Amino acid sequence: ALPIYTRKDFDKSSETLETALQHNAEVPRKKQHEVDDVSGALQTARKAFRDKALDYVLQINSIQSKKKFEILQFMLNLMEAQFLYFQQGHLALQELEKYRKGLADQLHQMVLETAREKRDMEQRHIVIKQKN
Repeated sequence: ALPIYTRKDFDKSSETLETALQHNAEVPRKKQHEVDDVSGALQTARKAFRDKALDYVLQINSIQSKKKFEILQFMLNLMEAQFLYFQQGHLALQELEKYRKGLADQLHQMVLETAREKRDMEQRHIVIKQKN
């Protein structure tokens, strides 16, 4: 959020400029000393307004730039968190690689042993049937 004083200063200088412009429009042009006084006040009000307007614009730009950086920083943090998450998952899977291969080897051995046992049982069955 903008600092309140910057906004208030800008609003105050804007009102002062409006008042000076109004007085400048109302002053009788025949009274030169009043015209000079009002013109001087108007110049001062314009200068003050320009200064406050520049301060106000600077504050707005600073805040917008800060928001951009905050959004980019958030996105970068999110990307880094996702990178770490997937990297840790990859490392965990690499550590499980030996276990997975061991299970695959055990399964292959079980399939071979089951096939041998089945073949042996079939042969025994044939031999028993032939004896009867």
